[in-house]
Amino acid sequence: MKLRRLLGVFAIFWLTAAISQLQGQDKVEYFDKKANKVATYSGDIKEDTVSGVKISVAKKEIPVDASDITRVSYQDLPAVLKLEYGATLTAEDKKEYAKALSAYKDVLTKVPAGLKSRRQIEYRVAMLSAQLADTVENGNTIATDLLAKYIKDNPTGWQFSSAGKTLARMQLAADKFDDALVTLEAMEKAPNMPKEIKQEVELMTIDLLIRSDKVDQAAARITNAMASLQANDPQRQRLSIYQIGADKAMKGPEKIVKLEGLINGTNDEVLRALGYNTLGDTYQAEKRQRDAMWAYLWVDVVYNKEKSEHMKAMDRLAKLFDAMNDPDRAKQYKDKLARMK
Repeated sequence: MKLRRLLGVFAIFWLTAAISQLQGQDKVEYFDKKANKVATYSGDIKEDTVSGVKISVAKKEIPVDASDITRVSYQDLPAVLKLEYGATLTAEDKKEYAKALSAYKDVLTKVPAGLKSRRQIEYRVAMLSAQLADTVENGNTIATDLLAKYIKDNPTGWQFSSAGKTLARMQLAADKFDDALVTLEAMEKAPNMPKEIKQEVELMTIDLLIRSDKVDQAAARITNAMASLQANDPQRQRLSIYQIGADKAMKGPEKIVKLEGLINGTNDEVLRALGYNTLGDTYQAEKRQRDAMWAYLWVDVVYNKEKSEHMKAMDRLAKLFDAMNDPDRAKQYKDKLARMK
């Protein structure tokens, strides 16, 4: 009897442990800027908004900004789907993106409506579709439709800004400036958007206006934005570079000299990236394609710390190599850009 009771206790113990493992914890993976690497919090997510998440770890609530989040795993999935979902994450971690996308789609058909996990899986389906867009027929249309639907249906979660920026970049890459402007304006109006992301969206909007020959509108936005900033806000320096690019009265050679002076006068890698991209745009306006290529290559090879500027440089390089009748190098940059979406 004692042995049977003991076995019963052990059975309950292992059953409880198994259930606990299946239930697990929420997990937030984020980029730790101080350590310069991806780190993880495991606990209970108490808040999930456009600005980011708050996760309770050992009874302490820790905020994680949306701009730093790389992945969130919610533990509200039915137990029968958790192993299948885990295999999907493994495929994505192994960079088997087509396999992961197919698996996410399959899991999605089984996930009940209303779960946070469903919203996360829909997000990954849209983002991976964007990443693989160039490899599938009508891939860009499929991906942009999925992203547009996602941000419309999910305007309050941490994924909103990432999906929105990806959609805007795809629209810009396709020269669909009006569509991209609508996307960026929707992001600008979103409540509780973190300052860092809001400023990034502001710069994307200004860049769009310059590229679509709405230079006067870009200049007006820059002036208004600068008027609202503190003197020591880093955004002022970024806007001052765009101000040179948007100055219609300044001739191309004068712009080039001024931009080169700004680049050489700072050790800030983000400012140098923006400076070189603006320099490349100025060279292109002057019909100096090879000089533009070298300017963008500085960003791709050396000053690639800031993702949005790096992606901008790769998009410009892909289009530039197409214009220079170098399809192999154009494809190389299109592929690199897809992997970063």
